[in-house]
Amino acid sequence: MCAELELRRRKVRARSLPRELLGDPAWSMLLDMFVREHRGQKTSTARACRAAIVPQATALRWLAVLESQGLVLLTAAAGRGGARFVTLTSKAHRALSAILGTGLP
Repeated sequence: MCAELELRRRKVRARSLPRELLGDPAWSMLLDMFVREHRGQKTSTARACRAAIVPQATALRWLAVLESQGLVLLTAAAGRGGARFVTLTSKAHRALSAILGTGLP
């Protein structure tokens, strides 16, 4: 519940304040993926970009940073053209669980 509550707060914050004041695209993507994986849902790169609440080019750069830090894996979606999916690594799961104070979102 903690991760879901944080996501809801971020969405309210994004509707209330200018985007340039928010500045946590990587954290927003990680939270969204954490919640979605807990629900058994896959995250496309397009979904991760939307979760970042920044322009797509910026979000894609952040995904590359997360991948280089060993926090996410990008994989091609079978039979879906150029679509890719993003999954959290065990390193990311451990970090998010520690930050959120629980193994559950």
